[in-house]
Amino acid sequence: MKFQGTVVLSLLVSAEGGVSAIYVLKGAPFGLTAQAIKAVKNWRMQPAQKDGQPVSARTNVEIGFRLL
Repeated sequence: MKFQGTVVLSLLVSAEGGVSAIYVLKGAPFGLTAQAIKAVKNWRMQPAQKDGQPVSARTNVEIGFRLL
């Protein structure tokens, strides 16, 4: 059985660059949504900046899965 799908997550990235909140915009079956959330919890990102200072901001990410 082949399966492919995309999980779309909205992430709140803190001023320190860590992921402080995760919202599911589009899930996928077979536990893939949970695996996507588990993966992004430890991501580090370059924080957004306002007036030269790091600030928290929201961004959307798509995580594609293809199981063969």
